[in-house]
Amino acid sequence: MEIKLSNLTDTNKLGTLIAQDLKGGEKIFLVGDLGAGKTTLTQQLARSLDIKEIVNSPTFMLVKEYHSGRLPLIHLDLYRLKNLSEEDEEMVEEYDDGQNVLVIEWGEQIIDNYPDSLVLYFSEINGDKRVVDIKNSSENLTAKIKKNWI
Repeated sequence: MEIKLSNLTDTNKLGTLIAQDLKGGEKIFLVGDLGAGKTTLTQQLARSLDIKEIVNSPTFMLVKEYHSGRLPLIHLDLYRLKNLSEEDEEMVEEYDDGQNVLVIEWGEQIIDNYPDSLVLYFSEINGDKRVVDIKNSSENLTAKIKKNWI
């Protein structure tokens, strides 16, 4: 399913819709160029999960954990890991415990290891406008998105 995000409000609306379906154990891959809106969407997911901490990109730390909301959110940024080692992949697996919501930026190298994950492909079309191609969404999420965008 492909949708257009015309502004920050649309990005936040998408983050809220996704968060409403989260129960723990989900893996969400965010794919796109620098500045495409991946961290912005993660921030809204966190707000919608009632996470109180400031959420920012973990590029230099690789992982940031947020436990103050209704579900634990683990935000991974694999940008600096161009060639994932076995240890790097094990790190991701350690967080995949069935309770955490994993949000993984720059995880294209391991998407195939998680065929049931939600994958959002961001592409810029003009300034703040984005196209997001959403793969593997639940029927519930697909219905919500269609109701709000189509």
